[in-house]
Amino acid sequence: MLRATSSHEAGTAENVLFSCRPFLCAMYWFFNCNNYRTEAIKALVYSAFKHNPHFLPICIWDEPRYSEPDVKNWLIERGVLVIPHKPILDLSRQFDTIKAYSDSLGWGINKLTVNGCWQKVDVPKICCDLGIKDRYVLLTDPDCLWMDTFELEVKPPILAAACEEEPRRHYISGGIYVWNMPRAINDYNNFLLFCMQNFERVGHGDNVGYLHYYGYENISHLSPDWNFKPYWQCRENGLFLSPKDRVEFQAAPRLIHFQGHAKPWMDFPQYYTKWYDESIVDQIENYNKIWWKYVSQAEKEPFKFENNKSAIEKYDESEIKSTPIDKICQLVPLI
Repeated sequence: MLRATSSHEAGTAENVLFSCRPFLCAMYWFFNCNNYRTEAIKALVYSAFKHNPHFLPICIWDEPRYSEPDVKNWLIERGVLVIPHKPILDLSRQFDTIKAYSDSLGWGINKLTVNGCWQKVDVPKICCDLGIKDRYVLLTDPDCLWMDTFELEVKPPILAAACEEEPRRHYISGGIYVWNMPRAINDYNNFLLFCMQNFERVGHGDNVGYLHYYGYENISHLSPDWNFKPYWQCRENGLFLSPKDRVEFQAAPRLIHFQGHAKPWMDFPQYYTKWYDESIVDQIENYNKIWWKYVSQAEKEPFKFENNKSAIEKYDESEIKSTPIDKICQLVPLI
């Protein structure tokens, strides 16, 4: 398991909003930007800087539909490497089929969210293109907020991901990944082929692709601290209740993931009252206020990630056994 020693207890996130402790492990951190508002990107990046100033941030960029024109320059000025990239696996022509299957599961998707999902799985290719030789690489979704320092303590042999709802549910979230990069590179061609051949079943989510390709038991599972949902029902002493599974579990908001309908920028409370009872609505509103504080500070406070060297273990070229990844477009025809 990957975890960080928390500087606070669950439920006191607002009190430590701008705490900043020395980061112990400089590593590459990816996030994608294709359909999120400028405020979301700024809150994510600023919160990462406050708690993990030695991250080496890389934005996977695909001209975001809802962001302001200057957000790209804003990122560059703050030390973020912006990489223009469209997903290798293009499922846009299969969208109607994918959406029909997704709707049957009760998941709402659109073409932009599907495009964003498949941007993320190209991190192994991007690392090869950039000459990144780190064995472990981190990614989070853009609708997240860092609340604590991230430390790599257990190293996944394949892939590490957090739970979707609670630790014992056999499902993973795409909100945060840590790849074992040599393994990810070796598997990349076959993984994309698998997803192409099974697009109806896995096309609506990168996490679904990884879950079916590797199997739940072969994925290292991060603490729910690193995929904390604002709509989890708070009990006491750091205990939360999964709304879907009704199982109690321990968690602290170390990385808040505003997943699904709980977006801070959406109409509140009218939108949330369709989905949650009053106590959960109040809880969501509290985390939304924290998010907006980060947005405000991001727009006021000058900051910049330094061009540090990664402190993560490097892999040897001899570990790469797959067909060179720069030929992937020849091996995986776009659907």
